[in-house]
Amino acid sequence: MAHVIQLSLLSQKPVDPPKGCHVRYIAPSVEDIDQYAHQVCRAFAQRSGGQPDTDMERGFAAFMRAVAAIIAHRLNREAPRPRTIKRPNENKT
Repeated sequence: MAHVIQLSLLSQKPVDPPKGCHVRYIAPSVEDIDQYAHQVCRAFAQRSGGQPDTDMERGFAAFMRAVAAIIAHRLNREAPRPRTIKRPNENKT
């Protein structure tokens, strides 16, 4: 069985997996996305001179979760799959 490395889409450093390993991309956690959406909406409100809009924040976070899930799914679908190599002495009985 090949080893699997999980890689968050938020990872800042490139990963060169060892030979025989498979990389599985995962979306950032709900908490990380919610925190990011909160920071973006708060900064937007400060720049526009208004108050943060919780409905906009929730909608933006939901949008970001959907986009992150789609990107992770696409990267996993396009990633090369490790080949399973049977050892010569492995026989099905």
